[in-house]
Amino acid sequence: LRRMEPSRAAMETEVEPGSSPGELAEFPVSTPALLEAEATPLESLVAHREAIDAHAPLETAHARFRDRNVKFMAVVEGRRVVGLCSRGEIGFLMGSRFGFALYSKHRVDGYLVQQPLIITTGSPVRPLLDRAMARRGDKFHEEVVLVNGEGRLVGLIPAEALAHVQSQLVAEQLRELRQQQAMLQR
Repeated sequence: LRRMEPSRAAMETEVEPGSSPGELAEFPVSTPALLEAEATPLESLVAHREAIDAHAPLETAHARFRDRNVKFMAVVEGRRVVGLCSRGEIGFLMGSRFGFALYSKHRVDGYLVQQPLIITTGSPVRPLLDRAMARRGDKFHEEVVLVNGEGRLVGLIPAEALAHVQSQLVAEQLRELRQQQAMLQR
């Protein structure tokens, strides 16, 4: 919640003794502090760091998904993240009739998730939540790829972790709103 700046007329007429014009006793003009949820380090939300090479065959990706309990893996070329692959999509391809015979030698980078959400460490939490929570359908459940400034994988953040941060942010906003309302009713 942002505090609104008072109008110029209000600033000139509502000055308390001992304070300078432009200073209001109860509602000082200042940039609001970040809420606790907004200060959450994105690295603390990472659930895993599973990745696969972009040139790896789908057979390798399918086996890796089978051996690990993850729904998504980052796809890397060299050390840079180039996308995201999905257990569900690769499993569907490989599990279809003749799927293994048809697709097992195809490269992973040919079967990437469309428009994955890839963010950089240090990105502000609120815009990330806005983008992540606005996704529709199956996109909503896709993990968010966190990279460093060089595009290297830091880890994958599950949608559930983002939903918890969003819930914490809403609770903090509600608490702040109630405090402001209590001040106004005095």
